[in-house]
Amino acid sequence: MGKHFLSVLGTGEYKKAIYSCDGRKVETPYVQEALLKLKFDTWELEDKISIFLTEKAKQDNWEDREYRDKEKEAAKHELPEIRKGLKSVLQKDYSVFLDEAEKCMLPI
Repeated sequence: MGKHFLSVLGTGEYKKAIYSCDGRKVETPYVQEALLKLKFDTWELEDKISIFLTEKAKQDNWEDREYRDKEKEAAKHELPEIRKGLKSVLQKDYSVFLDEAEKCMLPI
């Protein structure tokens, strides 16, 4: 039986931070990405990643989207055109393990 990483994605504003563990560091807005990189060195085909989210979390933080005016005003530097959601961020390294992610929609 493989590993199964479970996490919840919220609707709040995820800001870039530096996460560290055991002398290793990861800079990312998403704690989910940090945990995957810091705690799991190897992945096997039977491993899975499931991210639980509501429809609002999907729109705000799972899918790529344009920055909101509020975010643009608060930025102290120029922002890229598109804000990458967790789905895009994880697909770089974990696309094979994300099959179940969109099936974990939570009703409100």
